[in-house]
Amino acid sequence: MITMNAPSTPRRYSDEQKAEAIDFCLKENLSCAKAAQRLGLHPSILSRWLRQYRIDQGEALPVDRGLLNTSERDELIKLRKENRE
Repeated sequence: MITMNAPSTPRRYSDEQKAEAIDFCLKENLSCAKAAQRLGLHPSILSRWLRQYRIDQGEALPVDRGLLNTSERDELIKLRKENRE
């Protein structure tokens, strides 16, 4: 099992760590709160990761809720950066 005890300062997690946490939550059939507690994460972090995973997998309806999949989000970030420049 992975442990991600977050230090007192904000931490960035790798895509692999996020995937492992999501996989743990889904395979163990745990709520985000329970899985996050076992992994040493704040529940809102794991909840965000899981929501984005479901959008990317087509399990959520991003159009109805105004949510972007990962590639759309990356493109938006790139375009906003270009606009600033």
